[in-house]
Amino acid sequence: MKKGDGSQEMVLLTKVPLKDAEDNVIGLVGIARNNTDAFLQNKRKDLILKTLKAFGDKRTFQDATIKTLEIFSHELGFDYAEAYKLSANNIELIRTAYWPENLDFKEGDSESVRYKKDDGLPGKVWSSMNIEIIHKVDNTGLLKNMMLNETESIQTAVGIPIILQGRLISILCFGSKVHRKKIEQAIYSDVSIQIASAMERKLSQNQLSDFFQYSPNLTAVIGLDGFIKMANPAFVKTFNYSTAEILSQPFSTFIHPDDLYKTFKAIKQISIGAEDFEIRCRQKNGDYIWISWRFSRFFENENIVYIYGTNVTAIKNHEALLRNSEKRFKALVQEGSDHIAILDHDLKFIYNSPGTEQLYGFSIDQLSHTHFADRVCNDDWPIIAEILKELKEGQRFQLPSYRVKDQSDTIHWIETIATNLSDDDTVGGIVLNSRDITEFIIQERQLIESLKRYDIVAKATSDIITDYHIASGIMKASDTLESVFGWTSENGSFTSEWWNDKIHPEDYEEVRNSVQDLLKNSIQNLTIEYRF
Repeated sequence: MKKGDGSQEMVLLTKVPLKDAEDNVIGLVGIARNNTDAFLQNKRKDLILKTLKAFGDKRTFQDATIKTLEIFSHELGFDYAEAYKLSANNIELIRTAYWPENLDFKEGDSESVRYKKDDGLPGKVWSSMNIEIIHKVDNTGLLKNMMLNETESIQTAVGIPIILQGRLISILCFGSKVHRKKIEQAIYSDVSIQIASAMERKLSQNQLSDFFQYSPNLTAVIGLDGFIKMANPAFVKTFNYSTAEILSQPFSTFIHPDDLYKTFKAIKQISIGAEDFEIRCRQKNGDYIWISWRFSRFFENENIVYIYGTNVTAIKNHEALLRNSEKRFKALVQEGSDHIAILDHDLKFIYNSPGTEQLYGFSIDQLSHTHFADRVCNDDWPIIAEILKELKEGQRFQLPSYRVKDQSDTIHWIETIATNLSDDDTVGGIVLNSRDITEFIIQERQLIESLKRYDIVAKATSDIITDYHIASGIMKASDTLESVFGWTSENGSFTSEWWNDKIHPEDYEEVRNSVQDLLKNSIQNLTIEYRF
């Protein structure tokens, strides 16, 4: 039975025939019972089931939310509905959906409709975290100009907070053209937790889908039959096959024949947690690239396994260059000396080979009987002098690399093997077999720097996934943070201050501005490189 305020009361009416002595029906006796509570209970169950189905059937979170608004409006007698979420920086509400889709009280796109705390009906709900009801006749001004058509407008509105474990997930607002429409608050309170759970699950599914779609790493799903069931865009782009071509061939067809054994061995170890392994994979043009793969655990119910890969071809090529560079460097180190000198017991030159002029810029005569200390840089001389004075007869010792100055005060790095042959009559001093390693020192420093950079890249074969809670400033990081950067904590949590402190000072402003732009403009994805 529908009342004037739009509410409904359900009456269970039972009619019993009234009979006379001859068993003839002479009338009916009616028994009526208020069955509203049972009706509302069934309506709550029906709303929950339909909402769960909407979030299960619809592909995106927005589509599911619009369907939920439609279901509530039809079932509870509303003419208009909106949904809101908190902004990333928790300073305002952003509209995410409205129904009917052809009726919008606000100008601009959906996300341009925003409310601060205590602003409008959504802001009031956010502030109180309770159900809020307003009526146009109360002259609050909150329902002004909300026209459904030329003659009808919103007269009653209700805002419902959707809360899960103390967190505001969403705010749903419904409007009706009925004056002082009765709002069954118990229904909304009961279904709120179910809607919150459904929304949270859908958001998680969308985030997982975004990770699959936008991850720069290769991600695919392989079935027990060896065929690829799903591949993300990075996988398709790297191999240069079409998605249909990838899904129609066994995974093994993309692997270099010499690496098949390694692959099958890794597959056998899935259940015990296999390590990353690198194999050559064939692109459509026939070229082979190096991919570092990792298998997930085996999902028995679906008979599938996830694989995650990173193209490490550039790293492999760099490794080869480094190996060749190291070989050249070692060959240069083992070559004969460029400069031979002999020092007397006072460490003065008594002999210099012809290469001396090129090294020091002085002639042999100019160097003769000058002190070795005059050529060595002051900071290096104490160590060199101590070693030479302690060098015993017949002892051979390689001096630590040191710096010398030529005639123009240009600094050269020198590598020297010193041999004490003072008691040898043909020598009568300490022999210095030296060579200019200035270029080698520069190369070595560059090589060490390259190796350090390579070490960082080589370890980053898996994504570091972080979950940053803006309100608390706490960041959860995956275990790969320790394997990549060496940082760890007892529970995998870090503060924002700790993370910011690890950003290179020269990169900090760029990172901070990019993140602020992300939060301010609700950008969905941000890709940025910085030193950490």
